[in-house]
Amino acid sequence: MNCLFIGTTSKDLLMLVKDPPKSDQRIEALRLAESCGGPAATAAYAFAGLGGKTGLITAVGTDQNASFVQRAAEGIAGSRLQIFTQNGGITSFSAIQIEPEGKRCITHYGGCIGALKTAELDPGLLNWAEWIHLAGMKDLQMLEVAHYCRERSRARLSVDGGNLSGETLLNLARCADSLIPDHKTVMKALHLDAKEACEHFAAEGTALSCVTMGEQGLAALWQGEFIRLPAYRVPVVDTTGAGDNFHGALLFALSQEYPPQRALSFASAYSALTCMSLGGQTASPALRDVLQLMEGSAQF
Repeated sequence: MNCLFIGTTSKDLLMLVKDPPKSDQRIEALRLAESCGGPAATAAYAFAGLGGKTGLITAVGTDQNASFVQRAAEGIAGSRLQIFTQNGGITSFSAIQIEPEGKRCITHYGGCIGALKTAELDPGLLNWAEWIHLAGMKDLQMLEVAHYCRERSRARLSVDGGNLSGETLLNLARCADSLIPDHKTVMKALHLDAKEACEHFAAEGTALSCVTMGEQGLAALWQGEFIRLPAYRVPVVDTTGAGDNFHGALLFALSQEYPPQRALSFASAYSALTCMSLGGQTASPALRDVLQLMEGSAQF
């Protein structure tokens, strides 16, 4: 299956710390890592790592991080890549402090994702795609790109609904085939729990509604079937990118025509395994490792 990912790619600076700093305090990092990140690129990295045919459309600036991000994007998508460049712009960047057991403090600068112009999206990539996944854009841009892709492509549409407003989520539910926000977003934006949110999105027309809940697992509604799955337990180093990896792995599972519960379980297992390394794109779990975790035969 061909999947096109559209949205933010960033450079991440990750620091492992004992405790996050308090105001006017200096602390020491125990480990340091640089990684490509961003919700669109990380989902694309997961999909490509599992063997999926991957395209990517993103934006960079002209700062010192642009070449780092561009090299990473080329490694993910190869020639199926469109990069919008904003002259004088700053590439998306995150400084991430990771506490013991994977909890994080994130300072994120969104950068120049606004340079991604809807009307200039590569029509060849839109026609090539069987699924299009949108992630890491502001509300109005997300809606604009979603409706444009729906009108200009025959691909099914997947949306990462994290950090969007309630009105935007409901609008997206009317045009997306798959809509997956996290539980903090739906509680803040819609004042709904995970099951209620899934039902709400399904009522608006979404075929696959899902809410991820971190260590509490996930809730989903797929063509009338309600699914509740616990999280897989692994030794956690860093949860950065776990949700983004979930999206990429789920799209791969759909490409293999897994039934609903198995597809969601596969994505959950893949996402859990990525939490055993520092950075969202430093681990690329092998298919056999994901299946072993699902079968309960994995050893850590």
